[in-house]
Amino acid sequence: MAKEKKAKKEKKAKNDGTRLKVLLVNQECIKDSLFKESSRSRGFDKMTLSNGIELHYRSTNPTTPKWYSNFMGQKDCKIQAVSVVAAFFFRTIELERADGSKEEIKFAVCFGGGDSGLNLEKFDDRFGLRIALNLAKEFVNVTKDNISTTQSKTREQAVKPMGMTSFGIDFEKDMITGVTVIPKENDITEANVTGNFLLSISTEEKLDELDDLLTRCYKLSQLSDYMKNYPFIDNIKEIKREKALIEQINEKIVEAFNNRETDKAWISIPTEIDWTDVTGFTLHSGNQERDFYELNSKNVYDFIQNYGIVITSLKDLKRIKVAIETNSGSLQDVEWSLDECLYAQIDIEEKRCVLNNRKYYQIDQDYVRRVEEKFIGIEINPPLPNSDTHRSEASYIKEVCGSDNNLINMDQQCVVIRTKIEICDIFNKADKTFIHLKKYGASAVLSHLFSQAFNSADLFASSDERQTMITKIKQKDETFDDDGHQRKNYGVIIGIITQKELDTGQHLQLPFFSKMNMVATKERIEKLGYKYVKIMYIKMAPPEREQTTGKNEKGQSKKNKSRK
Repeated sequence: MAKEKKAKKEKKAKNDGTRLKVLLVNQECIKDSLFKESSRSRGFDKMTLSNGIELHYRSTNPTTPKWYSNFMGQKDCKIQAVSVVAAFFFRTIELERADGSKEEIKFAVCFGGGDSGLNLEKFDDRFGLRIALNLAKEFVNVTKDNISTTQSKTREQAVKPMGMTSFGIDFEKDMITGVTVIPKENDITEANVTGNFLLSISTEEKLDELDDLLTRCYKLSQLSDYMKNYPFIDNIKEIKREKALIEQINEKIVEAFNNRETDKAWISIPTEIDWTDVTGFTLHSGNQERDFYELNSKNVYDFIQNYGIVITSLKDLKRIKVAIETNSGSLQDVEWSLDECLYAQIDIEEKRCVLNNRKYYQIDQDYVRRVEEKFIGIEINPPLPNSDTHRSEASYIKEVCGSDNNLINMDQQCVVIRTKIEICDIFNKADKTFIHLKKYGASAVLSHLFSQAFNSADLFASSDERQTMITKIKQKDETFDDDGHQRKNYGVIIGIITQKELDTGQHLQLPFFSKMNMVATKERIEKLGYKYVKIMYIKMAPPEREQTTGKNEKGQSKKNKSRK
């Protein structure tokens, strides 16, 4: 009983502390204005406290309690309440460097939603995350961004504290942006620690002890201990608030685009579409428009050159629109700005900077080299026959399988396990190989191909579902001899259909995230015990098509007219 009372007392003591949010000002921004400028929200008021601190705060407008007006039936405003919902102040400490010189370190200390009044691009965007990871004993929740598939954001809450690996993190594709941890023994707090761009802790220390607390927090943030347990953390980070860096990246992207350096900046469809219904694409800007069979860099350059359009910034690309032309009109409401279709990878100051789905990422060069080396090392399988007569994957698959008795058309053949999982597009019964195909597109498009390949391989690795998949294959070709269907006898080929020129034995130039995803998919499938995982590139040339301006007899744009 005494132990229980002691535990309750200790728990109560932890809950009696003050919750602080601490942000670290970037060293180069110490002299800058740190306030957020916004006309859409009410600003912060300022007051000087007796101890000289300038406190910035935002309170609610005076309101009458509902119990007074509703329950008591009073219509006057004699009783009104005001509450402070957000506040912050700045604090500067002085630390001694190793050489004996002094250095000023500046913080913002926030209460409630105080950080909403700050210009966050001026602050260290991983200050709290580094501290939380350095202190982590167990994890309560993890916030992550998936950067190679749907660009999704996920927050996973643990039922009970656990290690980070228990959160199902894909270390090749997930970017950790925030954590809440149960800390090991430390000198800043006994309660849970939340860290992302800010540090959120509960402390019993008072204002006169703040400088010492901030000093300890800063020193914790400078430790690299977290890299021993979580080496993947600094591989990739999203660039959100560094406007100067984003402007620098954009300048280099525009330069590469205008120089037609398609290994640095290129055009691709931003989302997956149903190619069976697509007849082409229309680029238009104002009254200028032109039809193309494919949306790619070459056709965009032709359009820009034909109409004398000058590209000086990404805003110029945003003014150019892309419409999808279909037989049925099913995608008539889909329209992209050309900047949505722009992908780029630029090197700046020992970092690879990537533009992907309108988001900017900074990637550690050592990690880039590791991914590039692994990608180049993936074996290239000899291609299936080229095709210059088929628009859709389905018609191409039908033709190829019809000309080779070893190839079984498995297009749209699915196994339903909670959701539909396509077995493969083509099955080679001679080599016992699952072949998955997809037309070339941006990272988010190719990710569906990699996901399909892994999900199928993972399903086949399950003894419960393997026979179901074999039965599906035999229904398409009863001559197939499964030979006990051991995984070690089966292979996986991931095929990319492209109109790009291919050099024999050379890999196609893919977006970095697609290379990263391909490498991760290969390694995951190989761990399941398959005999090989290869990549294959298939050339599909477009048919000849007349390029038109899309004008009617009155010179009016038919596309623009239909969009009004």
